[in-house]
Amino acid sequence: MKKLKQLTVILLSLMLLVSCVETIPDDTRQGGMSETTAKTPAPIASFAAPEVLAFSAGLMNSAAVLEDGSLWMWGWNYSGESGADPYYFLVEEPHKVMEDVRDVSCGRQFTLAVKNDNSLWGWGLNSSGELSYASDNPHEYVPVELMGEVKVAVAGNGYALAVRTDGTLWGWGLGSPSVFGPYKTPMFSQFAENISDVTLGLDHAAALTTDGTLLIWGLDWEKSSQEMQTQQTRQKEYGGSKPADVIIPNVTAVASGDEHCLYVMEDGGLWLVEDSTAPVRLMDDVTAVSAGNGFSLAVKSDGTLWSFGVNHKYQLGDGTNENRTEPVQILTDVKAVSSGREHALAVKSDGSLWGWGDNSFAAVIDYVESDDVTGELNFYQSVPVQLLEGIDLNAELPAHQDKTPQPEYIVPDDFATEIRISSGRVVLYLASDGTVLQLNDNLSLRNDSDIRYWTGIVDIGTGVSHAIGLRGNGTVVGVDFSASGRDSEAINVSEWRNIVAIDVMYNNTVGLRSDGTVVTTRPVQSDEGQADVGDWTDIVAIAAGSYCTYGIKSDGTVVATGYNGFNQLEVGDWTDIIAIKANQCHTVGLRSDGTVVAIGENNNKGQLEVGDWTNIIEVGAGFAHTVGLRADGTVVAVGDNSNGQCDVSDWTDIVAISVGHNNTVGLKSDGSVVWVGVE
Repeated sequence: MKKLKQLTVILLSLMLLVSCVETIPDDTRQGGMSETTAKTPAPIASFAAPEVLAFSAGLMNSAAVLEDGSLWMWGWNYSGESGADPYYFLVEEPHKVMEDVRDVSCGRQFTLAVKNDNSLWGWGLNSSGELSYASDNPHEYVPVELMGEVKVAVAGNGYALAVRTDGTLWGWGLGSPSVFGPYKTPMFSQFAENISDVTLGLDHAAALTTDGTLLIWGLDWEKSSQEMQTQQTRQKEYGGSKPADVIIPNVTAVASGDEHCLYVMEDGGLWLVEDSTAPVRLMDDVTAVSAGNGFSLAVKSDGTLWSFGVNHKYQLGDGTNENRTEPVQILTDVKAVSSGREHALAVKSDGSLWGWGDNSFAAVIDYVESDDVTGELNFYQSVPVQLLEGIDLNAELPAHQDKTPQPEYIVPDDFATEIRISSGRVVLYLASDGTVLQLNDNLSLRNDSDIRYWTGIVDIGTGVSHAIGLRGNGTVVGVDFSASGRDSEAINVSEWRNIVAIDVMYNNTVGLRSDGTVVTTRPVQSDEGQADVGDWTDIVAIAAGSYCTYGIKSDGTVVATGYNGFNQLEVGDWTDIIAIKANQCHTVGLRSDGTVVAIGENNNKGQLEVGDWTNIIEVGAGFAHTVGLRADGTVVAVGDNSNGQCDVSDWTDIVAISVGHNNTVGLKSDGSVVWVGVE
């Protein structure tokens, strides 16, 4: 088995594919009867690979059941959905998760698998009851058994459905009011009978009965009174507690995308259903279908695979990122397909697995593989490529690491490369190996938060009760320390990409992209406009204040947005600025010549009195004090000293500083830490 790899530090300048169009045109619509053939993919070397019996493309990961019943997964693992320890947020190469498996389904950050004995197992996110009452934890990294006598199961967005061997349909989870209505609960609830297969969309579900009737919940259109009467009569045949919105007979296959549903009739006709729109026939001679986020895949009786819909992340596999309203052929000899949110998988008649589309989370192949068409580092795979070559079927199952908190100990003097502190509540210690430690106020180690599982970190930031880590591949992770989840929005950074810098203050989380644009999380409490950065460009550095956001442009000028009650945004005349730090009431800027400027509330404490500072290489802003690190390793501070936070005059050999509300922390060249002030 290929070994799990920790996150690789990748040159950020290569992360953004210039040719990728991120915006989806509003007028794009799936459909059309005319068919074309895609550009011929470049030849791909083929080696012996195991036969794939079942497979699933998830939100940002992939899974395959191989000929020996082993289940292998790769891609995003933030909540353990790819079956790896939380030390690995990203599984860049396939690894074995389970044995004796016959079916698998990847949902939004959780996964379900059916074993040969018909038992159903799940792992990953459980914040919405995705694993029902099989676990009390917010996420599971090791599979847990959910129920028995299951024929097929499907994982969705915060909820799941399973068809049991007796044909009854069961659901659980808190995710979808349209599907579950008053039955939104982690408890298992029966919805229908005589079911053979089931699919899930973002807010709809579709089930195929044993007699070939399609039932749909969550999508509907206006029907005649006769159609409604016929539907109500037929609904009684399928039992369950929630009548279907749509009933269609003579169906052989069904698939659900985020907001659309596809089904195949007995005559081979492929039909599209969208909410408030009557079904539309799209293609003929179709035997199998799959649907993703705005795109669709169809297999014809001759084994050719066709794709259509949105294509901004190469999810159509035709070698371009152009949206298609008409089907385009991309593969031959295909027998089954699976669409993730923005990537896809297909199995050919020889059992080989192929993948394409969004690869920003290594859901298709390892990053280091280069795309034959774009020639770029592979964050997007534009044409189908064969997967799972060289897999060792004799690989051992992973030995999951012990997550039990370890005893506290003093951090080794030579362990750190950088330090960050929040508003006196959280201290983080960034180690040279890319891991992060959380410290108590006596500088002893805390080992009871998910931070201990972070890897590949190159920068860190902390807020009042949350922490953010920037990984070397430009993605970002976060942890909310509050018991109430008050900062859950401030750590909503899982979809950030191409980030080269981060900053955090209070509940405000800010990221700088490699293209010079800026992204922020949604304001948690007071919205003062601190997130209004959508039109910023040419930014080279950022800073977060409690309720404001700052950007330094390439010419050394500064832009700012948010709360200005203390005039802390009046930085329009600042020039030659290379760094900024801000707190709740004042803002500090560092010029390239080592001098410092400050603006905002002075509060009779003197925190703005920095006009005579020189040779400064780093600045920090507390609630009412300002700190500067000189090039010679000494430190200066002005402002409120009621808690001793400015008592830094005897500090020497300092290489980095970090300033909280009422404290100051310094990192010495030998790796040791000094601290003044209060927690």
